[in-house]
Amino acid sequence: VITLVVTMACIATWTFGLGAVEVASKCIERGSDCVEAVETAINCIEDDPSTGVYYIGRGSYPNENGIIQLDAAVMRGQDCAMGAVCSIEGISRPISVARHLMEYSKHKILTGKGAMEYAKSNGFVVESNDNMLSPNTKKAYE
Repeated sequence: VITLVVTMACIATWTFGLGAVEVASKCIERGSDCVEAVETAINCIEDDPSTGVYYIGRGSYPNENGIIQLDAAVMRGQDCAMGAVCSIEGISRPISVARHLMEYSKHKILTGKGAMEYAKSNGFVVESNDNMLSPNTKKAYE
């Protein structure tokens, strides 16, 4: 009889990700699957204006037109399912839209208007661009 022991670990490559590692680790300890743990952890970073200085989520630097556009992708290793959104606007947690796409859509990557329409039609809250900017990123743009 062969016994296989699987241990999950979380790592971050940037110091601003340490809080996300703690969140993901707690999710795994509670029995969450890896994708749920990753989504929950990334949501913490995406929705925190202080991490926007690293071009992630709320408080990110806007494009040349002053609009925050975000990208996110998620993949589940056991079956290679994936979902991704690119250039999505007004969504503070794009990883959740990407996961929803992975779980419930025949599409795997949506961009711009298509990503926005998908998010809206699936109940994701769309915020104003002003609400997505932090005082620092708004000042940097101006």
